[in-house]
Amino acid sequence: MIEAYELYKSKFCKICEELVAFGLKEAQNREKEKTMFLAAVNKAKDADKEQGVLVINEFLTYKKKVLTELGQVSDPRVIDQKISELQEELSNVWDTLMGYELQLAEQLEDVNKDFERTMSDLSGTFTETVQNYFTQCRELELMHHDKLTETALLIMEKVVKNELEEELPEDLRLLFVDKDTITNAVNTSHDLHNQRIDNKEDEIVTRVGNNKESYNARIMEGEVQRNRHRVAR
Repeated sequence: MIEAYELYKSKFCKICEELVAFGLKEAQNREKEKTMFLAAVNKAKDADKEQGVLVINEFLTYKKKVLTELGQVSDPRVIDQKISELQEELSNVWDTLMGYELQLAEQLEDVNKDFERTMSDLSGTFTETVQNYFTQCRELELMHHDKLTETALLIMEKVVKNELEEELPEDLRLLFVDKDTITNAVNTSHDLHNQRIDNKEDEIVTRVGNNKESYNARIMEGEVQRNRHRVAR
C-alpha cells in the first residue's frame, strides 16, 4: 500500500510541477503582451502630443504677432479684423486638435481590440491546458482509488482470516471492522481529493479570467477618462 501511495504521489507531483512551469511561462507571455501593448499606446500618444504641441506653438507665434500688430494700430476696423482673424485661427486650432484626438481615439480603439483578442486567446489556451492537467490529476486519483480499494479489501480478507504478516496500527485496524467501513473510508478520501482538485482548478481558471477582465476594464476606463479630459480642456 505504501509503494502504491509513493507511486501515486510521484506521478501527481510531476503533473503539478509541469502545471506550475506552464503557468509561469504563460504568465510571462501575458506580461510580454502587456508590455508591447503599453509601448504601442504610448507611441501613439507621444506622436499625438508632438503634433498637438507643434500646432499650439504655431498658434502662439501667430497670436504674439497679432497682439504686436494690435498695439501698433488705432483704426477700429483694423483692430476688429485682427481680432476676428485671431478668433478664427483659434477655432481652426481647436478643430485641428479635436481631429488629432479623434484620430488617436480610433487608433487606441484598434490597439485595445487587438490586445483584448490576444489576451482572450492566451486566456483560452491557458484555461484549456490547465483543465487538461487537472483531468490528468483526476484520472490519476481514480486509478489510485481503485488500487487502494482493491488493496484495502485484500487486507480486509486477511484481517478476517487473521493472516496478516504484520500487525496493523490501532487507528488503521479500526477501519477494518467490516467491508462497508473500509469501503466508505476509501471512498470518502477519494471524494475529498477530487473536491480539492476541482476547487484548485476553479480557483486558477477563475483568477486568470478575472484578471483579464479587470485589466481590460481598467484600460477602457482609462481611455474614456483620457478622452473626456482632452475634449473638456
